[in-house]
Amino acid sequence: MKFSLRLNNDLPVQDYVRLAQAAEAAGFHQLWISNDLFLRSNLPIITAALQATSRLHVGAGILNPYTIHPAEMAMLAGTLDELSSNRFLLGVAAGAEEFLTWVGLEQDRPLTAMRETIQAVRRLLRGERASLAGRFLHWNEQAYLRFQPPRVTPIYLGAMGPRMLQLAGELADGALPLLFPPEHYFAVRPLLDAGVAQRAASLPDLDVAACIWVSLAEDREA
Repeated sequence: MKFSLRLNNDLPVQDYVRLAQAAEAAGFHQLWISNDLFLRSNLPIITAALQATSRLHVGAGILNPYTIHPAEMAMLAGTLDELSSNRFLLGVAAGAEEFLTWVGLEQDRPLTAMRETIQAVRRLLRGERASLAGRFLHWNEQAYLRFQPPRVTPIYLGAMGPRMLQLAGELADGALPLLFPPEHYFAVRPLLDAGVAQRAASLPDLDVAACIWVSLAEDREA
């Protein structure tokens, strides 16, 4: 078992630097930073946290393919792994439908979008040409990275619905299910396992994060 933290993207950047250093000193393995729309961008925060630590893995939790193109996701992942000696984690999901409506975007074919996004990003990070004619992504033979990423960055899929949870089990390196309330785990696990049953043997064991909301205070009654 490993321990991780997830923080929202609403604090000053220097606060995340201090929190990342404290998390590393306390023995945490991962730190995830949200990317809710119209708050601080999580990518500069992640960069600062990676530069301020030496062992902590820091993840984007999450990026969606409607506001950040999957090609840019691969560029970011390869660059941040290069910066951090392979400590970046790429969290992807279909995003919050309400946030997308704020900027006139539709959550078009979310299940297809996530399947094609994960497949395309992996191909780019492997150094392949990612030409494809999908239902969501339409790339030609010029779709390839012009630099060699240090590895294929682990991709975690944020999932809530049954089909997205099954897709996480089938295709992602890790799953980020929102366990609210915590007892929801017992409904989530069978869906992940159903996806794992369809999983390619070449993929590593699925890493499942228990995404549980907590609130800390010195005053128990607060």
